[in-house]
Amino acid sequence: MSPKEVAHKLDTSIDDGLKDGAVKERQARDGPNELSGGGGVSVWSILAGQLFNAMVLVLVICMAVSFGIQSWIEGGVIAAVIFINVFRFHSRVLFG
Repeated sequence: MSPKEVAHKLDTSIDDGLKDGAVKERQARDGPNELSGGGGVSVWSILAGQLFNAMVLVLVICMAVSFGIQSWIEGGVIAAVIFINVFRFHSRVLFG
């Protein structure tokens, strides 16, 4: 369907949108234009999902083994990768 056909089918205008009367009628019929389902996903569940995924757990085990065999550089690099992953999460949550 073309945009004009869709607008005609929905009884609206491409340029002006709905008329005030049509807006009030549709809000009375369908309710307000709001999302349902609560507040969404919590910050803690996102962090837990990032920290406890399979790849990060493998990296944590590798880091522990590297430090255990006193391979400090390798362990430090792996720790940095884990830190960057967590920091990336925090920067997305804090700074959008």
